[in-house]
Amino acid sequence: MTTSTDETESSGAAGQVAAAPDLALPARSTVALEPAQRRNIVLLGLDMAIFMMALGAIGQLTIIPLFVSRLTDSSLAVGAVTAAFQLGWLPQVFVAGYVERSQRKWPWVVWLTPFERMSAVVLAVALAV
Repeated sequence: MTTSTDETESSGAAGQVAAAPDLALPARSTVALEPAQRRNIVLLGLDMAIFMMALGAIGQLTIIPLFVSRLTDSSLAVGAVTAAFQLGWLPQVFVAGYVERSQRKWPWVVWLTPFERMSAVVLAVALAV
């Protein structure tokens, strides 16, 4: 059995050849971000992180149904809140094509995000009452 010098040099453990030994990283952009862009990136990252932590904390399939069961004895209401969370993604199916074809997408995000965040406010008000 003969092997070439290239195979022996690039072979890893157990004599396996590396899949892509000459894989190069893309060139780094030299365009500097403006302060407003940098701020927007940080704020968007914070918004996403806080929203995802809150979404995980309220537990769509555990905590919220438990909360509703404390408010009412109706098993229909407990099931309805779980179904409402699952159906909450349905409008995106019908709107996605229109938003994709629209020239400006950011106004859609700015206009619809408050409605998405409103569930946390409603929950807080229900807890306060």
